[in-house]
Amino acid sequence: MGEGRRAAFVGPALFALTLVAWQVAAVWRRVPSWLLPTPWRVAESMWRDRALLWPSAATTLEETLLGFALAVLLGVVLAVAIHLSAAVRRLVVPWLVVSQTVPLLAFAPLLAVWFGFGLFPKVLVVFVVAFFPVVVDLADALRAVDADMVRLVRTMGASRLAVLWLVELPASLPALASGVRLTAAYAVAGAVVAEWTGATSGLGNLMIQASSQFETADAFAAIALVSALGVALYLAVGMAERLALPWARPAPAVRRAGALRVPNNDTGGRSE
Repeated sequence: MGEGRRAAFVGPALFALTLVAWQVAAVWRRVPSWLLPTPWRVAESMWRDRALLWPSAATTLEETLLGFALAVLLGVVLAVAIHLSAAVRRLVVPWLVVSQTVPLLAFAPLLAVWFGFGLFPKVLVVFVVAFFPVVVDLADALRAVDADMVRLVRTMGASRLAVLWLVELPASLPALASGVRLTAAYAVAGAVVAEWTGATSGLGNLMIQASSQFETADAFAAIALVSALGVALYLAVGMAERLALPWARPAPAVRRAGALRVPNNDTGGRSE
């Protein structure tokens, strides 16, 4: 089995072992279901309440995707503006930092008061949670582009926007992809937090209702679906990155045991 296949096997194997250990420990210690349900009870809850869970998951996914798209789009625009203008950088960067220091659980209820309990405040919360990695990663990557390459293109008569389009943005795409992956991971959590603070549907709303009624298995079922949505979105972004940026993938590791031998000058190129 190759190294890549072994690495792909380890993650699912550890996850399965964790579930087995959880099941055995909960049964052996006779933990009450309201305190810590077994994975089997959680699976039963997911199947029993599927008519409620799946529409809620669809609502959370809609909020996540809209907020994620808005975070990526405006994040790229902000990063480019920060890179092109020192005045914009001085004006915007402090507010970017402030946006990440305000407690979300204190900010999200205000959005519900201002904009109601519809879709827009949820999307806005997802955007606030998720856009920061895109802005930071892309802005840093644009600033780190090879200065010699930029000067070369400028000496050929390219305008500032042409340099950005032809040199800086292409060189920064791998960093942008990393920021988008982080954004995908944060977006689902942002949607759930938004639903905690004021919603009539969604997985976050189900978690609150189940926890208040000590239906812990139902709460775990909602948590499992949230995790599945986050992992699926993260993997989808990674797959899109591999398709769009095949040249940015790291080269396969060279086998260490005899795959490449450097000739020994003292022995005329013969290996000892």
